[in-house]
Amino acid sequence: MPAAQLELDARAMDRPLLDGSAGHLQLLLSLMKAGDWQHAVLMLDWMQAVLGVQAANDIAISTAMLAHLNRLLEPCYKALYPKGPLGGNVLHKQPYNLGPKGFSPGFSDDSQNPGLSPEALTPRGPELEPLGYKLLEHAGVYVYRDPEVLVMLLRVLKHELLFYGGMVPPEWLQQQQQQQTNADKVLQVCKVLAEVGLPALSVNQANRALAYELWEVLELLPFHDRAEVYRQGLAACSACPPAAAAGQMAVKAFKKVKARLALPDKADKGRKDVVRANANLLSKVSHATPLQVADQVLWQAASFPNAVEPLAEVLKLPNPLTMDVLTYTALFWWGRLGRSKMKEDGANEEDWVSGVADLVGIACCNSKHNFKLHTLLPYLFDELRGGDTPAVLLLRSIIRKMTGVDGVRGFRTQRSGFRLSG
Repeated sequence: MPAAQLELDARAMDRPLLDGSAGHLQLLLSLMKAGDWQHAVLMLDWMQAVLGVQAANDIAISTAMLAHLNRLLEPCYKALYPKGPLGGNVLHKQPYNLGPKGFSPGFSDDSQNPGLSPEALTPRGPELEPLGYKLLEHAGVYVYRDPEVLVMLLRVLKHELLFYGGMVPPEWLQQQQQQQTNADKVLQVCKVLAEVGLPALSVNQANRALAYELWEVLELLPFHDRAEVYRQGLAACSACPPAAAAGQMAVKAFKKVKARLALPDKADKGRKDVVRANANLLSKVSHATPLQVADQVLWQAASFPNAVEPLAEVLKLPNPLTMDVLTYTALFWWGRLGRSKMKEDGANEEDWVSGVADLVGIACCNSKHNFKLHTLLPYLFDELRGGDTPAVLLLRSIIRKMTGVDGVRGFRTQRSGFRLSG
């Protein structure tokens, strides 16, 4: 099946519901054009609270908002890219070495590495103004209408987390250095990622580069913060008509791929070509809507145990964001689904548990991306233990299937406050 047959373009569902000739919209647009953003924000708040409408749905309003967002993001963006986007990000070079493939090794044992100097811990650009966050709150998914602003936003948010949120990697710090985390800034960035980043990504058709840009921001966060972003992002996508339509289209496309997912025998020479073709299709479907696709993949694995092997075979090409969402969704299924996890004999787990554990374990092992599952499983342990011996045995079974490790070591039980579904 050609990839062109996958209907993934949800932009046609973005139909303005507001009449641009309405008096309050004309007044709001006039305030924006006059540069009176203080009163414009007050009117945006009033329309949201009293009228229950999102003014950014109107194309003229969203265009004016995104143009001003561009101006607010530009100072920091120019500091990060002094020679323009083609000149490279200064964080990818000395003394930062924060390249696209992750943090450069050797920081902790090399005191002469310039990445440990105090100069390397200073911000490269100014902090995003509070007005910028306020406009993002009202723009929501409609930031997707200007991809340039969306990419600028994600790159600036990465800078915000590193230098204003206190999320600098420990490898950057000397033993005597301490980094104070700014919880308010981290919460602010997480809200933007959930209510703007994930919904806007879903409406952009199969944009692999944009998914990587979003992942570069998310990977700076600890897993429990990422899980909260995914939870809020799924709720935001469901509440926004264009993003909800994109999710439904992705689910329909996934079912098309699944319906023809019949792999030849392993001895068949054409098996590799079939796997590659289906992996490319599934990868394209998952780029924009990883949350919805991950849920469908696990539902198939839980409902049809014979589908685990072919699904795991084709889960080799998705981006790291999709694979991280897959682990979160698996934990959500195990911890909050409300289904029985043990059979009546009390000694064996249900088939759906085995299917989900096998799928995630095989997929993460086969994926080219490196996942540290031992950092995720303590949360599952806290959800399942409760002094229940069968639950602990179930946990050990899951760990053995996913990682080949018998048991969990070196975790702290005080982290049990983590909640997957709020």
